[in-house]
Amino acid sequence: MGWLGGLGLALYALTMLAGLALWRHTTEVGRPESGGQTSNLPPLLLFVHPLLAFGGAITWTAYVVLDEAWLAWTTLGWLVLGVAVGELLFVRTLRSRRQKVAAPIGPEPDQHVAENAMTLPGIALHGVLALLLVVVVLVAALTS
Repeated sequence: MGWLGGLGLALYALTMLAGLALWRHTTEVGRPESGGQTSNLPPLLLFVHPLLAFGGAITWTAYVVLDEAWLAWTTLGWLVLGVAVGELLFVRTLRSRRQKVAAPIGPEPDQHVAENAMTLPGIALHGVLALLLVVVVLVAALTS
């Protein structure tokens, strides 16, 4: 395990911080200071995605402490499920952006979608960090 454990913990922390920055946009829906009046992202997925991340972080931390191979594989399972839900959220976010661009010329609709406040570099950073994390956990699981 060695350095992979520490690298995995660092990547988990960075990925979760980037995700928190994105998630906060969806929790501000309807607030006067927020530009988002609604969201196209399903609330269940917004709840499950970070829950899977926390489950994986807990099992990865246990793997770092106990050095048991099954914990690395369990972490990989949490991550794969989390990535699948994240991809669904990503597709819904992109679809929301395309609908805004494809809207007919004229006055802007009254409702502003919260996920449009998420920056594409922020979304890309979260995804790339998650991909790196999956690779680190897979390598750790295969070498355990």
